[in-house]
Amino acid sequence: MARLILLILAICLVAVTVLIISSALRPVAQAAPKDAPMSSQFRKIAYVALLLLMLGVTTGLLGGL
Repeated sequence: MARLILLILAICLVAVTVLIISSALRPVAQAAPKDAPMSSQFRKIAYVALLLLMLGVTTGLLGGL
């Protein structure tokens, strides 16, 4: 069961990495508004990092007992 979870996690990690790289290479269509505290690319990266952190904690890979 643990191998299956690790395999799914690895596939998700590869998919997210490809998504981030493809979005970073794509030219920005619109400039960010001046009142935005973060750029849209940084916001996407932070969101993906948060999801990976939550996934790691819930599966027990990070901070598990």
